Amino acid sequence: MTRKLLTLLVSTSGLILVGAAIFAREIGIDHNVEWGAKRFVLSIVGLGIFLAGIFIERILSWTERYQIPSKIRAHPLYVRLIRLFKEYSIVIPPIAIVLIVYIWFAGAGSWAAWPERTDYYILLARAFQKQELHLPVEPSEKLLALADPYDPSQRIGVGEPLDFSLYQGKFYLYWGPVPALLLVPLHPDILRNISDIHLVFGFSCALFLLLTYLIVVLRERHFSFLPKWTLVMSILLAGLSGPTVWMLGEGEIYEAAILGGQFFMIAGFAAAFLLNDSSHDKTRLLLSGALWALAIGTRLTLVVPIGVMMAMLVWRVWRHHSHRLADIIQRLLFLGLPMLIGFGLLAWYNRARFGSISETGFTYQLAGTHIQRHLHEVISYRYVIQNFYNYLLAPIQFSSTFPFLVTNPGSIQPVLPFYELPGFYNAFFITGLIYSFPFVFFTFFLLKNPGTTSIPGRIEDQKNAALTWTVRTLSASTLSALLFLFVFFWAAMRYIADFFPTLLLISLIGYFRGYIWAKEKGRERDMAILGISVAAVSVFISTALAISEYIL
Repeated sequence: MTRKLLTLLVSTSGLILVGAAIFAREIGIDHNVEWGAKRFVLSIVGLGIFLAGIFIERILSWTERYQIPSKIRAHPLYVRLIRLFKEYSIVIPPIAIVLIVYIWFAGAGSWAAWPERTDYYILLARAFQKQELHLPVEPSEKLLALADPYDPSQRIGVGEPLDFSLYQGKFYLYWGPVPALLLVPLHPDILRNISDIHLVFGFSCALFLLLTYLIVVLRERHFSFLPKWTLVMSILLAGLSGPTVWMLGEGEIYEAAILGGQFFMIAGFAAAFLLNDSSHDKTRLLLSGALWALAIGTRLTLVVPIGVMMAMLVWRVWRHHSHRLADIIQRLLFLGLPMLIGFGLLAWYNRARFGSISETGFTYQLAGTHIQRHLHEVISYRYVIQNFYNYLLAPIQFSSTFPFLVTNPGSIQPVLPFYELPGFYNAFFITGLIYSFPFVFFTFFLLKNPGTTSIPGRIEDQKNAALTWTVRTLSASTLSALLFLFVFFWAAMRYIADFFPTLLLISLIGYFRGYIWAKEKGRERDMAILGISVAAVSVFISTALAISEYIL
């Protein structure tokens, strides 16, 4: 990347931030006439980035040649940091753009006052601070006096919070407790001023930055010969496509649990992805196990895709150390011990609340449907065809007003005439992946030899094997999560996030493979245009669908 191009990108991103601060009211991100503290901070940060861009060449020359002592300049860490800055400074503008979009959607167009949504995790954190497991909210006498409080028809007019779990006169949450545990160290005054949207925003940003890191590492390890614009395209695609922006607009506990679980799961995969044959393997295996335990402690259904990832990792460890049984056992203990501890703590948590190690509170939730009456219908093969349609094929709806695209309400009528769909099945606003994320079609380039670049001499056999393992692990995890959703009684846009991060990575690797194939045919320009166009369509559709939620 030339320094002139770097100067242009950094300076432009700074000007965008300054412009956003100056015209915040006109573009709808701040409805206040007077400038608040956040607009001042945004303008100062933008001005700083703009000036840094202008003088970036001098800054680099200064750090490289003059003021930095020779001992520091010779240090491996300093050399690596400078190299990374030169090599990957191009990722700064797209990261800034995505984070600004996240702030706008999370705040519903406001920098200062974010809209009030659910505060369920905050209530659970307050309970933990008091060393209690039930929520600090008392059920009303009207609710407790009902013959069957779990019947939504009897709760009409009672006004109790939706989806709380009621058990022996106390309210609980059936969601995993990990996000609430993260909030426990906060002062009670801080907890009073935040809600679940802050967790949604935090997990969204963390997941996006983690995906960005994985994309950079993937490119550096396996596709370093690809042009750098592919990196910018990939980062924008990771941040602005799929259901994440939509979920920021919703911003309730449902989205917090899903995005939190995905962050921990992908973080655990990242630790496994970075494994090598060095002595650090055991530490990274321990880290993977711990992160996956946190993921399951956030969203229990992730036990399915994480179980697949663990099986693939065990197979990898076995292959690398099959001649040393003691090493295999030791490494598997490092991987499995955090998981065993995590399951043990969850079992204790459930038993302490409901008297059963397997009861999460799902049975006792005050849902919009009578869960207790239909527990045997929560999982069923009879939902597969309908969910296949809703998650993959449900078309976009069109509108005559901006942004002209509307999310499909979801089909609850059988899409095929020869089968009967249980009345318990439900769907809530969902658009099929082939419409909302057409970039997924690039995965077809992985159907043959998923772990090779097809360019002889570019990547050694060991790296090809590592890439093959990565593709197979991501693919198996995505498929297992999707298959679970196919048999679940409820379909919704937010559930796509249960497999979207892994699907995104597979799609990007598929495109990189496709670009290599096109380069061999002398048609890399055509593949570049196709990739950028399809990525732009994916980002536009996902963002437009999210915007439509504010307008309609």
